[in-house]
Amino acid sequence: MKFYAHHKAATAEVMDLQKDLKHEFRQIGYRMKQTGKMLEKPKYRAELNEIARRMKVQHKRVARALELESMGTHHSASMDNQKFKFIVKKDMQIGEKMKGFVKNHPEVQAELKDLK
Repeated sequence: MKFYAHHKAATAEVMDLQKDLKHEFRQIGYRMKQTGKMLEKPKYRAELNEIARRMKVQHKRVARALELESMGTHHSASMDNQKFKFIVKKDMQIGEKMKGFVKNHPEVQAELKDLK
């Protein structure tokens, strides 16, 4: 605190940065809220819910297949190769579903492009 008391310019810069960041984060939050509203439209809901369902199933699949071991301070994780290959295959399918969703909906494409 003594530093800031003796360095008014540094204090002003930090306060200005804080103000700018607060403004930027508010804008990002507003923009994300608008994107969320757009994606809640009924024409997107069924497809997005199906993708989310597949992701939840995949998460459970990984949790079941992952073998965790702990020996004191040493921790390791392993997975059967066949299960791993299956999980990777399902991941790729989910990724293709997501790409297909974006490809099939120009409004979503435009929204994602605008978010960049």
